[in-house]
Parts: sequence; C-alpha cells; structure tokens
Amino acid sequence: MTDLSVQGLTSNQQSQPTVRPAPNVEAAANQRRQGLEQARRAATAQQVQSAEAASAQRAEQFRESAEIVQRAIGANTRLEISAGQGSNPFTYRAIDIDSGEVVSEWPPAQFAALLQSVGAGNEPGLVVDEQS
Repeated sequence: MTDLSVQGLTSNQQSQPTVRPAPNVEAAANQRRQGLEQARRAATAQQVQSAEAASAQRAEQFRESAEIVQRAIGANTRLEISAGQGSNPFTYRAIDIDSGEVVSEWPPAQFAALLQSVGAGNEPGLVVDEQS
C-alpha cells in the first residue's frame, strides 16, 4: 500500500486536495532512479568494452588472414578477385606486381583449400593442383 499524505481542504477552499507522496516514498523513488542510472552506466561501459574487444579480435583475424593469403600467393604478387563465369562465382588470381602477369589462378574451392592448407602451417609449394 502506498504511503500518501493528503493536504485537505479548509472551509474556504473550493479546489481538490493535493495528494503528494510521503517523504519516505520520494526517497525510495530517488534511490531507485539512482540505482537504475548506475546500472545503465555500467551496462553501457560493458557494451563499449565488449565492442572494443570484438573490434580488436576482428583486426587480428584480418591481419592473420592477410598473412596467410600473402604466403599462399607468393612474394611480389597481389591477389585479384573477379567475377567468375559459369559455376564459379569468383576467380582468384595471383598477379605479379612488376609485370602484371597472372602467376596463378584458382576457382573458389581450390583457393579455400590453399588458404586452409597454408593456415595450417603447410608451405604453399606443398599444395598440389590435382588437375595439372
């Protein structure tokens, strides 16, 4: 039950009584409001920290992936990904930086296998093209 104090009417007043919460109810409401504000600040700080950790993890994964791709395609080359034809949606090409010559070309499944092999610690030269 809510504790309320009522200021009643005097004989000369024609208006409704003013109903105000008792002081202990106001204090409890203020305490609850402060607790909620503190909980929101803590939750926000935790979300920011979690987002920063996830961003750092993505950056590390990107760096590792870039290293794996560079090891897979070889030195002095760049990776080109272009729209493929037929059943291959993409074609991956290692292109020599100096001459612009296509050094290697892979369909998606073969390139994924190459990256997986290199990521597992194998040297790129140990991956054998079964179609050769």
